[in-house]
Amino acid sequence: MNKTLRKYLPSIVYGGSDGAVSYFTLMAGAYGAGLSIKMLIAIGVSNVIADAFSMATADYLSEDSKIGAIEKEEFLNALITFISFVLIGCFPLAPSVWAYYTLPSDATLPLSMFLLSTILTIIGFSYIGYLRGKILRRNLYTTILQSVIICSVSASVAYWLGEVVAKMI
Repeated sequence: MNKTLRKYLPSIVYGGSDGAVSYFTLMAGAYGAGLSIKMLIAIGVSNVIADAFSMATADYLSEDSKIGAIEKEEFLNALITFISFVLIGCFPLAPSVWAYYTLPSDATLPLSMFLLSTILTIIGFSYIGYLRGKILRRNLYTTILQSVIICSVSASVAYWLGEVVAKMI
């Protein structure tokens, strides 16, 4: 099992990392801009699925570009990238969906839901870092911290840019 996970770890990390950061940065920017929950969900769901498909096809084409590539393996890498992107990408999406069903759809995302999304994103990134450390037999603290820092930097940039652009227009 560990050998199989090691083989597909790059696709898990690639898809999962981008899934979490893509939606979270989109949500952070939208939160900073004050978009409604309804718009956040519409953009978020389409973003997670479309980006997952895009990442999977890019993974497939990347694998297909290797000399001696095996089509079954290319497809499996792409599928794992897609699944990882969607699963980890849904971590930060979940509080927005919850808010949509519990608050008026034209409301903006409350701070509590934004913070919960932040925590779930950190958990998703921590899990990816944990997998990397465990499978590659690296220091877990280091691999988890790397993932969390990358997420934090991306989210901060998106939040502040969303806020700045919203004030400019």
